[in-house]
Amino acid sequence: MQGIDDVAAAYFGRAYALQDDARTLHAWLDVLRASGQWRALHAALVRTGHADNSSQTRARITGSRRSFEDVGADRSLLTHSPVDAAWVALSEGRHADAELMLRGVQDPYNLTRLAELYARRGEVSIARRTYARARIAADERGATMRLAIATPWRAERVVWVGERLAVYSWRHELDTRAIRQGEIELWDARELSSPVLRYPLRGAVQALATTPDSRRLIRRAHGQTTIHDALSGVERSRFTSTSPAFRELIATANSWVLLANQSGAELWTINGEIVETFEIEEKRPTRAQLELTSPVSLALSDDAMKIAIGGSDSIVRLIDRARDVTVDLAYDWGFTGHSYNEVPQTNHPIAIRFVPGTTLLRVLYQDGGLIDWDTTSGKILRRARACKQSKTTRRAQRLPRGRPAQAAPATSGLDGCVALERAQLSADASWFVAITRPPHSLQVRDARTGERRRPDQPISVDNHRGFIDLSPAGQIAFEPGQRGPAIVHERDGVTRQISPRRTFTALKGVRLSDDGRVLSFYVYHDPKFPEIADEDFILDLTTGRPLAASSGRYGRPLAVSPDGELAAYLNGFHVELRGTAARERKLRFAVDSQGATARFSSDGSRLIVNYSERGHARRLGERRLYIRDLIKNAERVIEWSSPSLPAMSASGALLATAGADVVEIWDASAGVVRERLCAPGLTGEREARQVALTPDGAHAVWIVRTPGATVAHSRLTISLAPVDLESELGECHVENTRSFTANGVGELVGAPLVISPDGREVLVWTGTKSMVRWRPFANKIRRIERSELEFTEHVRYSRDGAVLFFQRADRIVVRRRDNRLTRIGTVFPLASGSWITMSESGAVDGGANAASAALTVLEGPVDRWIESGELAWDRMRVPGLYKVLLTGYDVKPPISAPALRWSEDDARAP
Repeated sequence: MQGIDDVAAAYFGRAYALQDDARTLHAWLDVLRASGQWRALHAALVRTGHADNSSQTRARITGSRRSFEDVGADRSLLTHSPVDAAWVALSEGRHADAELMLRGVQDPYNLTRLAELYARRGEVSIARRTYARARIAADERGATMRLAIATPWRAERVVWVGERLAVYSWRHELDTRAIRQGEIELWDARELSSPVLRYPLRGAVQALATTPDSRRLIRRAHGQTTIHDALSGVERSRFTSTSPAFRELIATANSWVLLANQSGAELWTINGEIVETFEIEEKRPTRAQLELTSPVSLALSDDAMKIAIGGSDSIVRLIDRARDVTVDLAYDWGFTGHSYNEVPQTNHPIAIRFVPGTTLLRVLYQDGGLIDWDTTSGKILRRARACKQSKTTRRAQRLPRGRPAQAAPATSGLDGCVALERAQLSADASWFVAITRPPHSLQVRDARTGERRRPDQPISVDNHRGFIDLSPAGQIAFEPGQRGPAIVHERDGVTRQISPRRTFTALKGVRLSDDGRVLSFYVYHDPKFPEIADEDFILDLTTGRPLAASSGRYGRPLAVSPDGELAAYLNGFHVELRGTAARERKLRFAVDSQGATARFSSDGSRLIVNYSERGHARRLGERRLYIRDLIKNAERVIEWSSPSLPAMSASGALLATAGADVVEIWDASAGVVRERLCAPGLTGEREARQVALTPDGAHAVWIVRTPGATVAHSRLTISLAPVDLESELGECHVENTRSFTANGVGELVGAPLVISPDGREVLVWTGTKSMVRWRPFANKIRRIERSELEFTEHVRYSRDGAVLFFQRADRIVVRRRDNRLTRIGTVFPLASGSWITMSESGAVDGGANAASAALTVLEGPVDRWIESGELAWDRMRVPGLYKVLLTGYDVKPPISAPALRWSEDDARAP
């Protein structure tokens, strides 16, 4: 039956339709607000043209006048905002309704969404004008809009919503603010080619669950819990735990949610009202110390009158709220027979569930054992052991006072134990599925007898991201490593992968040529999907033109010439040199595919390949060095004893290697040693990567590291000596050597030795975040300690030496060659084969399809919002920005939102 408020709202709505005066309007809005009819309220506001984010409109909705920033910070006010309703309409295909709901908004958050809606419909001109309006609105409110680069979508959680599988995926922004743009995809378990529905779920997700009736989706992250409509994603309520979150555990009933915290659990209603808190303060014995007990599993009865909390001390706390009684269900021995000071390890209850229609609590333990506990008496009714206990011993154990000594299994009795990493009981608690510890396998067993229901299925699992969930129909969803979610039915055991586009993808071999023009990298895909081949890309950054793109049939790229015209590939047991345009093969020779490396000289005239030919390595460490003169079309092969490439002059005519206490200078054409330089402390192949030649070949530089008892006592000696090829080959050549010694140097990382093109500066990487800049001819030394230098793999100079390129696995940071190494921009290679360049002031340039990897980030004084990057990309692109970065100067974005001028047509644009 309709309530009086509903009838009143309908009456005032009809009255306003007949006579649209302000008094009737306010009465209509007030009665809608009082009766909680939020959707109808916003529909009324949109229809009457009052649906903006002004304080007056917010006052009509919330009953209080708040500023824009306050409203942005209060997520509960956004629960029933026009944009939420618009996204629901958009997910249901009602584009006209979505446009109507967003048409009257004026705040930058919703204007950005409206612009994206127009862009999806192909109305690009209106989308651009609407986006520019969002820029202006953001400036007026003290907010900023910027473009950020994000990693590809990555599946992180799965949960069954009835017979559909909800997959939560997210894109992570590549900066220190760690913003996430997430989405939920609903998949039909029978059709896995594409999702049936997709909607955004912004913000982090550390735990995800559904209510038994599959109507609500519960998301938890950092102590905050959000309740969503499971089929549309609309937020229904939001609340924050009363104590800090420790384990992201959730147990649900249709109307209640049980959440774990550091010392117990909290019971909430589905509407966000806290009911009761439960504390577990007992301490448990461990091998080293006594620690506070924390929850490891939860269970909740349908009526929420019985609660079970599995503790890290192997004890399950059974709480009967009706009788106000708590019973400890204590297991009788610890898992893993080894002990410290006769204190046993624990056997965590990793999955617990109340058996429907009975008084049983079924508990699955970490060792694979099962126990049925009577919830009335607290006694064991049935047990299925995972281990064969041939005998037990009784020993005095250091347990908390009042706890009796326990019978621990003898070491010989632990045969057959299989530790479980994650597990879940079915809805009726009749069977369970678990992922075992390494070697990982998917185990399905009967929960009443403990017997296996089918053979174990070996899988590969990423320990940090693995998850598992069961559907009411008995289908298992789990995460097999980095390949994306998979579904397997409990009865047939057939595994089906969800969408090949969710495969693991990574960038490898990101490299930049010496002059900063050619970017090369290859995209690695999961080898368990042979239909998706690896790809390599060669791009001309100054024009944005792809010089080459390969589907992977040529093998793994080893090196690219400085002009981008040639590429060396490792294809099976052969190295091939091919042209990048037509992919014609220039040469091919056999190698051992386990260790070939290659490099072009800086002028592109020579290629050297370090390898060991099959059947050639007669003794450990023996290898060959292939040298190809590309100008004279000549080749030479010499014996070699180092697994690393030698140092090379710019023309490739000279090579430098490290022997025992000596640096050897080779003539590449003749294949003979022409000079030896004394370098006491070098130990041959282990230190070979710490030798370099100046580009003109006039000087050699090497590093000798002397480890000490601690890092503070270690020493690093950097030496530079001239190379005199006209002298006779003697025992050692040592004249005019310059050296610099540093103390307290950690391990050398990456390629630690780099020389500037003019040969006047030497860079030495002395730790993950530190480097030394040595100018030996000017006797100047500068040490740099900076956290942002971490993860750098290579450092290269531009051809003119004005700019430094710091190469990382996923980007290239461009810095000025000044005293502070000022950062002026970043180049991001993308798995799509494109690239993006961003200056520090926000200017953007890149390939045409790079917007798919970008995010539009809107940051206000309080709130933060994320949308797709297409619109910001369109408005901020600066063609040729990378050329500007190479000069060492930064540029500002060409568009300043407040300076834009509008015509009357633009002003009328929605």
